[in-house]
Amino acid sequence: QERMLLVVEPRRWAAVRAVVGKYRIPLAVVGRVRAHRRIRLTAGGKLVVDVPPLALADGVPLHALPRPVRLVTPKAPRLPRRRDPAADLLALLATPSLGSKRSVWRQYDHMVRTNAVLLPGSDAAVLRLKGSDKLIACSVDGPGRLVGADAFIGGQLAMAESARNVACAGGRVVAFTNGLNFPNPDRPGNLWQFHEAVRGIALAARKLKTPVVSGNVSFYNEHEGKGILPTPMIGMLGVLDGWQPVRQWFRQAGDRVVLLGPSRVTLDASAYQSRFAGRNGGRPVAPSWPAELALHRCLVGAAKAGILSSAHDCSDGGHLLALAECCVSGTDSDAGVLGCDAALAGVPDARTLFGEGPSRAIVSLPDAHLPALRRLAGALAVTVLGTTGGDRLRLSAAKRTVVDLPLARLASARARPLTALFG
Repeated sequence: QERMLLVVEPRRWAAVRAVVGKYRIPLAVVGRVRAHRRIRLTAGGKLVVDVPPLALADGVPLHALPRPVRLVTPKAPRLPRRRDPAADLLALLATPSLGSKRSVWRQYDHMVRTNAVLLPGSDAAVLRLKGSDKLIACSVDGPGRLVGADAFIGGQLAMAESARNVACAGGRVVAFTNGLNFPNPDRPGNLWQFHEAVRGIALAARKLKTPVVSGNVSFYNEHEGKGILPTPMIGMLGVLDGWQPVRQWFRQAGDRVVLLGPSRVTLDASAYQSRFAGRNGGRPVAPSWPAELALHRCLVGAAKAGILSSAHDCSDGGHLLALAECCVSGTDSDAGVLGCDAALAGVPDARTLFGEGPSRAIVSLPDAHLPALRRLAGALAVTVLGTTGGDRLRLSAAKRTVVDLPLARLASARARPLTALFG
């Protein structure tokens, strides 16, 4: 653990040694790259290994995996008819995958040697680099539900959401790592899901122009013969070049609340479908990479210009759940709560309220900064939803009130799931 092998050009050795020494990390030269095509290791002055490199790569025994079998996307299940969006919102907030994770991350060193500028609980954590004006933003996402529905689209969405979280904090993405967790590849369909997910991740990396710097693969993840959802975990790294990070929760009353991004959403493979139909089916919305990249540029540009009070990725649970999180997620970092009055155009059905789609974020900002935001957004859709303030989340549509909940109920529902599971 905590070890890294570096290959350094001789002219850069002094600079690397200075950086490593600054952080008092042990460092030792263990070898040199030579022109001969051999790997030679010595111990105690004796040659103990002398092999061609390809013998350790292409020449090793390979496990014969079955030919990938394409899975058929299951049909979307029939959703029960539900009549109370407020009750549905509270039920979603109270699910373990969507509720607060504070009870977990507060048990770890989330202060990281007092370098944490933005703690876990927002879209991305942000750390300072002492001795520099730069900050780094980090986010991890692993949407197994979406990859299970469509592995190629899901692999792209995993990358897009992790990068979007970093962009919401104001970070310009620069690199990513991965942990690819999949079930038994010997079973029909599982190897195909792995292949397609990796293909989706690779496409997203090219679109984002973001290199992968490390990663691992874990197969055979099963319990009592049942495999886990295919879950590629994407850890995204971003850089803030001297500007301050943006929080995900509403921060001052009287701000405009704005939805950035396209309106195309679906309940297929959504958190709403999983919660109320008991299973997932159908296909998630594939990312439009021009729209996704435009959103990132807008978010980073707005953070750099200092015009945003908050920014929050809009994904699991749709933008009604995202609005609720903007109201109450500040409690994770002891920042308090702030309500919102919002209105939606169109019919307030489940798809409009809880439908999911990529390339969307909810931001808040002073009214005077709206023109600047529109300029940064360019062709990206900018929809004003309402205004921050008060101690309730109110949402209206089609000239009627759809949701009117006190923030205390939202915060209580969101804090409950992991506490109920683990005490």
